[in-house]
Amino acid sequence: MTDYQDMSGIWHGEFQCDDDDRSVSFTVWFQDMESNLLGNSLEPNTFAPCAADELSAEFSGERNGLSFRASKIYTSELGFQNGTLIYDGRVSLDFSTASGTWSFPKSPPQTGTFQLTRASNKQFSEEERRFSVNIPFVQ
Repeated sequence: MTDYQDMSGIWHGEFQCDDDDRSVSFTVWFQDMESNLLGNSLEPNTFAPCAADELSAEFSGERNGLSFRASKIYTSELGFQNGTLIYDGRVSLDFSTASGTWSFPKSPPQTGTFQLTRASNKQFSEEERRFSVNIPFVQ
């Protein structure tokens, strides 16, 4: 087993909503540069009024040791504005799993939990991310 040093790489995850039984799978790519987190995610469209089958979002945040906080903003090309979700989590000692809570303070407020499992520690250049990398989606 490889011990990773940060959160850079591809992660498969699932988030749950506190107010119903909904559970949604998603994939996120993180780049962890000196504890600054940037990332992109892809998930099935379970709530947006647009016709898109999948929703993409951008993550930005910070990691302090094993704890992290990141904002998730769905990309605007889908034609809707949904506000910012906040992810507060903790990564395992070997940086292979993470879990925590998410919150959406917009009215009505929503909350839930999430879990992440590292799929790869592959590093991508900006050009690869934008033009040639199709982030795998897991259902």
